[in-house]
Amino acid sequence: HIREILLGKLNGDTLVKEMEDGLISYQSRKQIVNILVSHLIEHHSKHPRSVVKLSMALAIINEFPLLDNEDKDGHEVWFCAGIGRHEATGYLENRLRNVRRRDQSKTKSVPDPSKPSKLVDTTVLELTSDDAEDCDISSMVTWLKYHNAPKERVKEMMERTCKHRTSYIRDNKESSVGDILSEYPRLIDTDGMIDQDFIILFGQVSDSLYMKWTRYFPKVLVYVEKQVDWKQVLKFSGEVQTGIKKIGKRKQHATVDQACRCFIQVEKIGTNIPSFLEKVDQPQPFVLALGRREQPEQVFCIVERRALPCQGLLQGVDLCFKLFYILDINYPWECQNTWDFLQKAIYNLGKGKGRDKSVPSVTLFKNFLNQKD
Repeated sequence: HIREILLGKLNGDTLVKEMEDGLISYQSRKQIVNILVSHLIEHHSKHPRSVVKLSMALAIINEFPLLDNEDKDGHEVWFCAGIGRHEATGYLENRLRNVRRRDQSKTKSVPDPSKPSKLVDTTVLELTSDDAEDCDISSMVTWLKYHNAPKERVKEMMERTCKHRTSYIRDNKESSVGDILSEYPRLIDTDGMIDQDFIILFGQVSDSLYMKWTRYFPKVLVYVEKQVDWKQVLKFSGEVQTGIKKIGKRKQHATVDQACRCFIQVEKIGTNIPSFLEKVDQPQPFVLALGRREQPEQVFCIVERRALPCQGLLQGVDLCFKLFYILDINYPWECQNTWDFLQKAIYNLGKGKGRDKSVPSVTLFKNFLNQKD
């Protein structure tokens, strides 16, 4: 049915071919949505019932299975019914809503495809007070506050106090990152402690970025070439879905520049790091790269106005991601979708710090990467 609708339109064979391949360009996706919504309006008015929109969304992934994923919820990119106070979302719903608004002569901008969802629990491991004797743990925490050597003893005590530390951070939501690092300074001034805590809490997913990236990055380049002109040093001309935040009833969208700087900020070689840290005003942690964007000379992870040296961009992104979890920090709204993608597609932490439901662009990207070669 979907195939027939598209083939009856100009350029329909190209659209069908892209859907069969599971790789739809930004412009093609707009054409597909416009054609399908026009069909809905023609046969069911501008206010089709939810079951009709859901049927069309399911038909899309049934006829083009590469647009689905292992969770069998690929249809939600096209239509997801509203629940309670959460309004319906998806490309079909948003197009219908936009058509209705235009007909009402309103001049508002097109709404974002997904309302921001509330954050969910940030810790996967269940912690109990029986993991160690409170007396011993308290003594080790005190010792660690005043000693950074010998390294092996620091590492052993940090390992034994990990679950206590995680409980402390989780239970003291009012504590700032500075407060946490004052209580547990070895977390960031001793190499490997963030990694060690993450491994204890989340196991083998700790190595996911390193293990998957060499396999994923060719697919990433193939995908983004269909979406944006990435070779123009991130001067985007296509669809780049940045983060949003609500201010009253209004939604504020981050610019591409804001989103990039809150993820990886690029500065010139020779940048004075102490002076840079004094002037930092964006949410932390983030990655700082000195030199060329594609091959920087130096990389740091910036947290609490401290620069943690990294061996490259991959390690910088990996460390930054883990800091969000270990220090229980929410993703910056400007680049939340980027971290949400890494969380779900790379680290496989389905319920972590990101959205309950990813925005459609993240879901489509994840689905494409998970296709079998």
